[in-house]
Amino acid sequence: MYAIVRRYTGAEGLIATLARRQDEVRQLIGSVAGFVSYQAIRSGDQLITVSVCHDRQGAEETTRRAAEWVRQQVPADQVRVPEVVVGDLFLEFKAGSTAPPEAYPSAMPRPADVRPPAR
Repeated sequence: MYAIVRRYTGAEGLIATLARRQDEVRQLIGSVAGFVSYQAIRSGDQLITVSVCHDRQGAEETTRRAAEWVRQQVPADQVRVPEVVVGDLFLEFKAGSTAPPEAYPSAMPRPADVRPPAR
């Protein structure tokens, strides 16, 4: 699985718009093939969004759609280009779970990645 984290600064207008149009965003992002989850975190004037998808293509599609939606909904002078980070989701666990944390195959060492310790 892959995650995309977007960090917007000076995002008061975007936060307000996102809060008012949650259903629209849910449909837009939630309809991406391979979509798993989406979270939006407000911290003062910063907005951090996290999209998780089964593959990198889906994760990158959420960013493309989010960027297009932001351009259409928020005046350009009210939002800055976000910092975007994409990566393999290699560990997940949830409250109340008695099962061991789930490790994803893409994060497991492959034979070529395993090296003997240096002496």
